Amino acid sequence: LVAGTQCLDPAGAGYFAPTNPNFGRLLDLSGNTLTRTPRNKLSMYGYYGIDMGSAGKIYPGGSIYYQDGFYTNIFNTNWVQSRVLVNLTFTYRTANDRLDLSGGVSNLFDRRYADSSALETFGTGTVTQVVSYLAPRFWSATARYRF
Repeated sequence: LVAGTQCLDPAGAGYFAPTNPNFGRLLDLSGNTLTRTPRNKLSMYGYYGIDMGSAGKIYPGGSIYYQDGFYTNIFNTNWVQSRVLVNLTFTYRTANDRLDLSGGVSNLFDRRYADSSALETFGTGTVTQVVSYLAPRFWSATARYRF
């Protein structure tokens, strides 16, 4: 079993951004949080090997990952919600250790999580919010043979 954690203070130390490059004015962003910087991240992964004698070995496993929400722009106007991802794996290994058959599922509960969010302005003055999402649940299978 492997676990990890990260705790950050995403508050910016005070930085400036141009409001309009044509005019050279700067906007004080002191106190805003840094972009894409969640305060907390937690993860845990583990697997367990079960020896089945002459039938080989099986390795069930899984992971869970939590991440706080965060801002996606320097102005702290676009917010992405926190998320929890759960993944499962299962591997069968033959008794002679030459063949592995593995399968897994990522995003087990098929949750839809935004990964980024941005406001885009077009030449006509139209403002659109563009959101990118993490992958939905997906399954995988692999086979590995050792010569």
